[in-house]
Amino acid sequence: MKDYQLDSKEFGIRTADLLIGGIKGDSSTIARQLLSKYDKNISTVSLVMGDPGINVGAKVLFRNTEKLYNLVQEIKGMNNVNYVKWLEEVKVIGNKNATIVDTLFDMHD
Repeated sequence: MKDYQLDSKEFGIRTADLLIGGIKGDSSTIARQLLSKYDKNISTVSLVMGDPGINVGAKVLFRNTEKLYNLVQEIKGMNNVNYVKWLEEVKVIGNKNATIVDTLFDMHD
């Protein structure tokens, strides 16, 4: 089965992950606000765990660093948001395309 994907970089579109910390247990509200307010920039929003200061993750699309900077500043200004960091993928070193089937049948756990 062939997998066809558009390379966003070919169109001048870059991607970044946002790591967002919310206060007062308002993660779901922050996530919904991100989806509605930034629907042209944000492709996915998730509630996340791991780092105690980060509880919302978002994948964003942008054309230049200034647009990303402005988006991050706007999100920092949202109610109950106290932390926003971003990461941009610069270069893919490899892609193993692991699937759920691979993980289910991994006998090394």
